Amino acid sequence: MFFTYIYRHGWRYTSLAFSNFLLWFSVLLQLGGLMVLGSSRPVYSQLSAEMGYEEGTLMGSLLLEKLLGGIGLWSFALIALIVLVKEFVGLALLRRLKINGVLFLICLGLVAYVITMLYYLPIQ
Repeated sequence: MFFTYIYRHGWRYTSLAFSNFLLWFSVLLQLGGLMVLGSSRPVYSQLSAEMGYEEGTLMGSLLLEKLLGGIGLWSFALIALIVLVKEFVGLALLRRLKINGVLFLICLGLVAYVITMLYYLPIQ
């Protein structure tokens, strides 16, 4: 199948299609990781309560609390659905690559922010 695709479309188009798939998969993987972190939020709240800190915003960040809350999880699920549907709409490959690249960078920034807040900053 892979060789047939190369034969029909050429190496350049095949490499672009493969990189589009990798970007698409990594966006969905990052969004899924953020959803998993959001579902494990009670663990972090319990740890902070056991350490003697009052219940407030998780790790002292209002943005993080919104990202990992219920509204954030449904937003991530909606974005993941849009990313999936976009692949079947019939957009040109270069347009899909640009959209996936931008979403990849946004998700990478969100994941880096969440991980930094959860693991490297002290509980406030």
